[in-house]
Amino acid sequence: MTPSEQPELNETELVARAIGGDSEAFGDLYEHYLDHIYRYVYCRVRNHGEAEDLTENVFLKAWEALPRSRPRASRFRAWLFRIAHNTVVDRYRAHKPVASLDQVGEIHDESPMPERALEAQQAMTRLAAAFARLKPRYRQVVLCRFVGELSHAETAAVLGTSEGNVRVLQHRALQRMRRLWTEETE
Repeated sequence: MTPSEQPELNETELVARAIGGDSEAFGDLYEHYLDHIYRYVYCRVRNHGEAEDLTENVFLKAWEALPRSRPRASRFRAWLFRIAHNTVVDRYRAHKPVASLDQVGEIHDESPMPERALEAQQAMTRLAAAFARLKPRYRQVVLCRFVGELSHAETAAVLGTSEGNVRVLQHRALQRMRRLWTEETE
C-alpha cells in the first residue's frame, strides 16, 4: 500500500495512542498543533525566540501530563491550549514583561511603494496599541478565538468559564477594539 493509499489516522486514535505512551502518535499531534500553539504563544510574548522556547515547554508539559490527565480526544486541543495559557502565565509571573509596542513586528511589503509599507506598519501599530489596552480577559478570548482558531466551547475550556460567557466576552472585546481603533485613527 502506498503512503497516499493509507488511511489517515484520526485524532481520537492518536490521542489514545499518545496517552498509552506512543511517542510517534504524540509526534503526529505535535506536528499538527505546533503552528497553532506557536502563534498563540507568540501573540502573548511578542518575541520569536521566547515563543519557540515556551512552545516547546508546552509540548513537553503535555507529554509528561498525558498519562495523568488523560484528556478526551474531543477536548485535546482545548487541553493543549490550556497548557499554553498556563505556561505563558507562569512566564509572566517569573519575569516582568519588557516588550514595547515598538516591537510589533515589521511588515515586509514587496511593493516598491514605501508609503504602503509605512501605512501597513502604522495600522499594525494602532492595532497592537488597541489590543494592548483591552482587559486581559478580553485579550485572552481574542487570542483563543482568532489566533488559536478555537471554538467557543474550546475557548471556554481554556478559560475555565462557560461557552455563553465566552460569547459575551468576545462580543465585548470586539466592541472595545472597534472603539479603541476609532480613537487611534482620529
